[in-house]
Amino acid sequence: MKNIKISIFTGLFLLVSCGGGGGGTPTELTWTAFEEFTLSENTAGSWQVPASSNKSFDINYSISGGADSSAFSLIGSRLSLSGLKNYESPDDSNTDGVYEVTLLASTQGASATKSVYVRLLDINDAPTFDTDSISDVEENQSAVVTLAASDEDSNTTLTYALVDSSSSKDDALLSIDSSTGVVTFLTAPNFEVPGDIGSDNTYTFDATVSDGTVTTTGTFSFSVVNVNEAPSISTGSAQSYTENSAATISISASDVDAGSSLTYSVSGTDSALFSISTSGVLSFATAPDFESPTDSGANNVYNVTVGVSDGALSSSVSLVITIVNDASDDIVGIQLPENIQLVETQEGT
Repeated sequence: MKNIKISIFTGLFLLVSCGGGGGGTPTELTWTAFEEFTLSENTAGSWQVPASSNKSFDINYSISGGADSSAFSLIGSRLSLSGLKNYESPDDSNTDGVYEVTLLASTQGASATKSVYVRLLDINDAPTFDTDSISDVEENQSAVVTLAASDEDSNTTLTYALVDSSSSKDDALLSIDSSTGVVTFLTAPNFEVPGDIGSDNTYTFDATVSDGTVTTTGTFSFSVVNVNEAPSISTGSAQSYTENSAATISISASDVDAGSSLTYSVSGTDSALFSISTSGVLSFATAPDFESPTDSGANNVYNVTVGVSDGALSSSVSLVITIVNDASDDIVGIQLPENIQLVETQEGT
């Protein structure tokens, strides 16, 4: 009987011993129900990712893995995605716009992992101007620039417009093609007579580009530069000249370019019979005689071309000079045959 009692006592002791040393509730960790977050592109994102425990122990959080773990940071239970992400150009490991990370929560005697996904959402991006500056524009031409713009969003149609500045800028002198962004002058500019607001050949305007929802405005300026322009001649082609006179024909020429020095020349069928001065005065080398024409056609019509040059460009005018008879040297009332020539003699000869 003693042996039996001892066995029972020993059994009870082991049971109590087991119950006192390891019979407590095990520590458990449970993640809050989340798995995927969404984030609009080009915005910062952070989220609380807490876990809970059935014990009052502190919970520690860390990043334990995931294809895009380097794109995340974790402070306590707040998870953040680093930088601003672009839906059109995602930089996650497989470039699908879904960033993946694995989190680890741990406490005394327990740990648990959780896979988390952040999915980028597309938003309507504003179009941007790709044109930053406009090259100088030569005077006397209408073309200014083709404004270039782009939009990250696919299948976007862009439209362009000039902003009405209420005469504070030079948009009233310009037009823009709403589809192509081509900017032109309504009237070709003249360097010598600038039409911009400041009268200094610097033109400024604002333009917009829109995708139909979002509009972007840009400010642009450019300079109109001088080009060498040919001198011009205002003297008419038809000229008349009275025989036996010392008259001259003044060639009127001008050049809009400041500081130009003009030189004159004479050429053409009857040019050998003429000379021209440095100031453009055309003269007969010998005064013409109506009764004895020396022009190439012997018809008292002299043909010459007068040219004027600024050293680089030139203009010319073709002159048709008709000799007019001076009736004062005619013998009135006598008509001699063609084969008889009248010779003056002195009395007593």
